[in-house]
Amino acid sequence: MTDTELECACQACDRPADPSPPEPEGWRCAGCGCHRRRVPLRIHERLSLREKARGKVKTPGVNRPRIEFVEGDDLHRDFGRWMKLSRQIDRENDRYRETVVDPKTGRVVHECDEPLSEHRGHGSAKREE
Repeated sequence: MTDTELECACQACDRPADPSPPEPEGWRCAGCGCHRRRVPLRIHERLSLREKARGKVKTPGVNRPRIEFVEGDDLHRDFGRWMKLSRQIDRENDRYRETVVDPKTGRVVHECDEPLSEHRGHGSAKREE
């Protein structure tokens, strides 16, 4: 059965019925004469969940966090698809690590592991014009 077919039946005797709209005088079952039909309703939906966790490790009395991290699903601007993102900014050890992986193929789309002091031209590190 395709999604467009309906399994319409008489509500009283369960005899197959014509799913088309009733005539002006109304539909009647050929078997029992009942005027009510049962038309099942099918709804097909797809649900997908995304998750992302962010965190910071702070030292009391210091404004900037020592460590920041992001792990989870992220919509990639260039591809317009959801990717797996793993980012860690470690100010204590002067390290910036970021990996973006395509979850469908497992291919690493972007990888960066460098001293934080050399990380330029990204996010808040961009020059203001």
